[in-house]
Amino acid sequence: MKMPTKEELLKLQKIYRTDKKIGEALGGIPEYLVGYWRRKKGIPKPSFAKYSESQIRELWERYGDDFHCGRELGISKAAFYSWRRKYGIKEKPQALKLEQLELSFGWETKLGTNGVYVEYYQTAYQKILASACGKQTVQPGDAVRIEPDLMILPAYLADTDLDPEIEKKCWWYKSDGFSSVDLPAGKSARLLEGHFDILNKGQVKPNQLIATALPEIHALGAFSAAVVNVDEKLASAALEGQMELVVPPAIKVTVSGRIPKGLSVVDLLGFFFVNLPYDSFRGKMIEFSGAGVEKLSGEDKMALCYMAHLAGAESVFCLFDESTRKSLAQKTKVQDKIFFSDRKAHYESEFLLNSVGLVNYIFPEGSLCLSREAGSLDSIRPDTVFIGGPCGGSAVMLKSIADQARGKHLRKHASCYISPLTQDDLSEGIKKKSLSTLVDYGCQILPAGMSLSDFLSMGKVRGTIMSVPDSPPEARDDLKLIFASGETAVKAAASGKTD
Repeated sequence: MKMPTKEELLKLQKIYRTDKKIGEALGGIPEYLVGYWRRKKGIPKPSFAKYSESQIRELWERYGDDFHCGRELGISKAAFYSWRRKYGIKEKPQALKLEQLELSFGWETKLGTNGVYVEYYQTAYQKILASACGKQTVQPGDAVRIEPDLMILPAYLADTDLDPEIEKKCWWYKSDGFSSVDLPAGKSARLLEGHFDILNKGQVKPNQLIATALPEIHALGAFSAAVVNVDEKLASAALEGQMELVVPPAIKVTVSGRIPKGLSVVDLLGFFFVNLPYDSFRGKMIEFSGAGVEKLSGEDKMALCYMAHLAGAESVFCLFDESTRKSLAQKTKVQDKIFFSDRKAHYESEFLLNSVGLVNYIFPEGSLCLSREAGSLDSIRPDTVFIGGPCGGSAVMLKSIADQARGKHLRKHASCYISPLTQDDLSEGIKKKSLSTLVDYGCQILPAGMSLSDFLSMGKVRGTIMSVPDSPPEARDDLKLIFASGETAVKAAASGKTD
């Protein structure tokens, strides 16, 4: 092909930006050849700002706050501030104060640029559902047919003859004794080693709609993914790649303050549940946000979402924030635009949860709806302690639990068992010496990924068992179950003597 003129190359560069895209526009010219032409004509390599001045200014006029503007772009507060300074945008928007005075009266609608009301204000969760069913908006109570982005299904369904496009979205978890050798060719590589292996494989992203029958997977709402139950619709969802869903009503929980050392999100939700009627969150979608949530690690948010789902919430969702971005940075690339809840989105109820003055909470009878303050732990003498699952098995949580166990010893005739959440958490626990501290305390280390039910099926456990929150097993006359945080459990099971 004849070399383009300098004017032609400059015009193409303005339209397509990169040498690769210019080559594609010219009919498949190699990138290196376009680069050679550019250097021959004395045209420098293109350098374009990732965000335009109009884009930065529009966000600044809308929010007037670096944190919320950065959140819209998926960047940090400091990064947005740098972009704003780059374009010389320094003054606060004049109209912002008036906008902040506006009140929400339920299902208000947005006013389009042509003076026509174009859509309802929506929560981030509703925006994900609307996108999944091809609608502009959805409202609580709407029956919609959604197409999940990801389906996590039991291995026995891998024998089903699926459409190739649907199969790309499916991952399988071990069930009914299935192993990788039992799966059809090509599907064994998509068998998860543990429920959260899907996270380690970089498959979980914000704005994603995940369908599963596993209650543990609801913990992935921590990463701004919407998780929905398929349960009895497993086979049809796998075959059709779609499922029916009724949009749940939403409640908003804004968390402020930092959780004190020695306590955990289990205690935070214990405080939340003890002050709320059971029906206020059962069957609802709970949205967690606020400065207190942003201070939590990804693992803490997973425990928050999992525990709230076990307590009866239909789905649980954490708004995307800086800590979410950091948690996902090492696992996947967050490139798509992130959904955030509109400031005037409608919630059935709104609650403020302050962690200042938080104390230990326990859940007698193994019910998350019956939380109460633990008070003096001397009166609670568990015979067995189990720590594992999303509410206690992560490396971050094991370190916190080990800090409480350091210098203490397990009470005589009591036993304590630890199951790291994943193999990575096991390796990290060994590396950080959290597990060695817990072994010194008197704990026994179990294989990674065990649930409370898995542990109880291993042998005859009797008496009082204190466990981190998990799917409750079948009731037994010879077993008294108490849920508590791992930190509370090791303190309750300690002999009272220190080194």
